[in-house]
Amino acid sequence: MSLLATTLGSNQVLVTIPNHGAINGDYVNFTLISSSVGGIPASELNTDHEVSNVTTNTFTINVTTAATSTDTYDGD
Repeated sequence: MSLLATTLGSNQVLVTIPNHGAINGDYVNFTLISSSVGGIPASELNTDHEVSNVTTNTFTINVTTAATSTDTYDGD
């Protein structure tokens, strides 16, 4: 399972956390992402993000930088 997933050209990042309990409009903060994901700098991911498109196990966050590749990050 991937924690984060990017799609080439998109500034939306899909976040997968089973049974996360978030609702649209909540905020999430990442602090331990150690490298860029799909060309999105870790410094841009390691901050507060508003949650949208919520499902039971996923939600999306928006970032400024569009992904330069389709990629995943599993937290390692």
